[in-house]
Amino acid sequence: MSFLSKYFTSRENIFNEYLKLNRDIMQIVKDIKEIEDNFEKYNIKDFKTEQKLKALQYERKILEETFIDYEKYFYNVKKGLWIGVAINLESDSLEQELLYLPWKNLHNHFEVYGTSGYGKSRLMASMIRQMTKFGWSLMVVDPKGGERQEVAQWVYDFAAEANRNHTVMRIMSAFPDLSDKGNPIYAMSTDEIASLISAIAVPSAGVVSSNDQFYSGQVYRTIKGILTSTEFLEKAAYSKEDISRSIEKEVIKYNNFKEHKNTEILHDDGVNILPDISKISLKDLEKTNVKHMISPFNRTLITFRELAYFSNYDRLVELKQLVEDYPIASLENEFELRQIKEEAIGLLHSMVTKEKAFFEKVGDSLSIILSQIAYGPIGSIMCDIRINPIVQRIRDEEGVIIILQPAPMNFEKISEMMIKIYTRMYLSLYGTIGTSGRGVDRRFGLIVDEAKPMMFPGIEEIYNKARQLGMTIGAFYQSRSDIKFKLGDTLADIVQDNTATPIYMKQGSEGSRKECAESFGKRKVAINVAMKENDNAGGRSTVVYEDRDLVSSSDMDDLGIGEGFIKHYGKKYYVTFPYQKDPSSINVEMPKLEYEELYNQVAIIERRLKSVEKNFIEEKIE
Repeated sequence: MSFLSKYFTSRENIFNEYLKLNRDIMQIVKDIKEIEDNFEKYNIKDFKTEQKLKALQYERKILEETFIDYEKYFYNVKKGLWIGVAINLESDSLEQELLYLPWKNLHNHFEVYGTSGYGKSRLMASMIRQMTKFGWSLMVVDPKGGERQEVAQWVYDFAAEANRNHTVMRIMSAFPDLSDKGNPIYAMSTDEIASLISAIAVPSAGVVSSNDQFYSGQVYRTIKGILTSTEFLEKAAYSKEDISRSIEKEVIKYNNFKEHKNTEILHDDGVNILPDISKISLKDLEKTNVKHMISPFNRTLITFRELAYFSNYDRLVELKQLVEDYPIASLENEFELRQIKEEAIGLLHSMVTKEKAFFEKVGDSLSIILSQIAYGPIGSIMCDIRINPIVQRIRDEEGVIIILQPAPMNFEKISEMMIKIYTRMYLSLYGTIGTSGRGVDRRFGLIVDEAKPMMFPGIEEIYNKARQLGMTIGAFYQSRSDIKFKLGDTLADIVQDNTATPIYMKQGSEGSRKECAESFGKRKVAINVAMKENDNAGGRSTVVYEDRDLVSSSDMDDLGIGEGFIKHYGKKYYVTFPYQKDPSSINVEMPKLEYEELYNQVAIIERRLKSVEKNFIEEKIE
């Protein structure tokens, strides 16, 4: 029998016990993190502190085991997304209740604001867990990563819990050889690709200047010219059967990569075969890697590498000449080909007839931007495979769970571009759904931690349209200033108008706290006022109404770990969020990064020199 059984007769008892347990464990987690951070910062471990850490870790383990009983009672994905124990701020009774957000209400997106260290990541993990169990497809964007890789490990844990671990994909900028791969622009229309690249080519902070608008327009025209030219050349040179065979080769290439051909086996029990990813090296991959050929006759399987190559002025001139000279042999689709050829020549003519120096003001910048995502670690992820397994898996009946780790601390500018590219990829997918009327089997959730880089002009269209077509965005920010800084006030308001569920945890600045508090509005409160006669011989009382803030700035400041305020479909709550225990420990050692090896070499040399010096001194003493 569950230890909770004795409390089932008292709703208040079970809530109070849970809230106390939740507060205790949140505080323990905070204390453990402070000790571990100090160990890491000062590299000093004393016996007393180590014993305290072990005691806290043991206490946390005991409390986490107790939480299992609560989870069985509270978690219920049939009712909705359990967000915690809540109090309706507009209720006279202020009675505690379990707050479930109906899944259909989450179609209109949600956002979470909160400073670091107050439980935002655990709230995100709790949401991901329930979405996974309910059957949503997900992409979880984890920019921070971290030594323990908590978010990624949580996703693996939740997928295994829901028997969906076979659907997990992981994209890691820092480890392209281990990352899943796919071409985000595969099957996109010419206008979609041109719009995507013009969006990533300009800064995404505040209002776009007139110079940026001009540059964006030139980028759009350049990319459209390249794509239209390659479309003509491919259709003029190859049949549909030829193109299908090329696609088949890419599918085989991707499957070989996924199976880690030529990689040592770490574990084989007859059922599961696990490759030893720590043994993967560039030499191993070169054995199976197919050379990436740059060809102007390849529109269907075009990648960022072709676009980077042809964005150069001299190559555009050559491409235009090739389009002009290439004959149209087929009579079957002669009219279509002549139209495409005419459009391609027109687009390229408007660029190559300008002075080379004038074009290169645009072309050089564009080539640099495209080269950043066409080569190196990011290029390996986005261009080595020419098809797009991600979108295919989203369309599949089983769905997909994707972990995206763009590593902004290693690839600051490219990380932001990656997030833009994948977001645009989803816009293309759901645009196709809206046009065709053929949807996907599972709702798709885009859950973004530290979501500021995702905010760029055009994102408001995704917020507005995708929700109706099967996509929910959950964005986690440090403060409301993040979105305004990136979009400006007008576009930020449009995005937030399309977000039905804002959640506010502890805010760092007074301005943010005040803005969040004011968004909850006021409530009329009845007050008895005693009134006396002039001679003090008697008096009467009367009731007056005054407006009072539902939430004040000081209320926001007083929020503890795992606490917050939420607005959801007209209702306003104070909530204690669910505690999500730490994920399983990671047992896989990642391969050494190049810069780690360089530092290791320095350390080895220093140790050798110290050893030589020590031996020399000892010999002198003797």
